[in-house]
Amino acid sequence: MSYLVCANQRSGTELLCRALAATGVAGRPQEYFLAEALIAASASETGWRQLYDELGLTPYQVVYEELSSPDGYEPTIRGVLAHLGLADYQGPIPAPQTRRQSNDLNEAWVAAYLADRTSHQH
Repeated sequence: MSYLVCANQRSGTELLCRALAATGVAGRPQEYFLAEALIAASASETGWRQLYDELGLTPYQVVYEELSSPDGYEPTIRGVLAHLGLADYQGPIPAPQTRRQSNDLNEAWVAAYLADRTSHQH
């Protein structure tokens, strides 16, 4: 099996690669620093799409907020496995090997920010 995980920095690739490796069926994906072509592509969403088109790749988009959420983690990993042709895998998806760093204070900040942003849009 051969595949490429393309991402911008700080986007959850370590979490994704660990989870895929832990299934035992998706190889041993590793993180690498971006090569020049990938750096240029990552400058914009259009750049990524253009790179995929040039390489004849069909991307599968993983959204960090879904990958890192308790309700989205397993469906995200299963979605990646299905995209890799491993939809038949019914084994367990190991728990994330990271711990959540945010807490109720972070949630309060997000709520305050969203309320403030909404009040300034009117």
